[in-house]
Amino acid sequence: MSISCFRKNQVSAETALQTAKEWEGALRKKCSKPSQDTHYQMLKTAKSISTQVIDSLESEKHGHIWIAYKDKLPCAILIGDDSKKGLVIRYLVANLLNEDSKGSGSFLVQEMIALAKRTNQLVLTRPENSEKYWKQKMGFTDYSGDVAQLAYIPK
Repeated sequence: MSISCFRKNQVSAETALQTAKEWEGALRKKCSKPSQDTHYQMLKTAKSISTQVIDSLESEKHGHIWIAYKDKLPCAILIGDDSKKGLVIRYLVANLLNEDSKGSGSFLVQEMIALAKRTNQLVLTRPENSEKYWKQKMGFTDYSGDVAQLAYIPK
């Protein structure tokens, strides 16, 4: 699927919070029956991230709250901040229960990379369990010897 089918909106914390709560509720229902399959584990991780997004939106202010939409349906949320070192991606979660969301997270990361290139900044993130995605698909590298943090360095 081409990521050009998505559009990005800067949204209010309230809009992102409402969307994250809807996803978290749907994921909670899907994860109520434990399973060993890989898809279940991905859903469980997405539920955990959605819960973290909710907590963060309820208690903190963020500089970049973006939602990728396709056909007026929210597909992914990116929450980021500005720091002395550059732009920081705090959270990225896609709606795994909607197959049309595939690629929407990458779309938002590429939008953040485009902003970094325009402003000559780094993009930083902590990969958690998805280091392969950040390094191989998005072009991030280890940041200054900090193995817990990755950076995209604009060229």
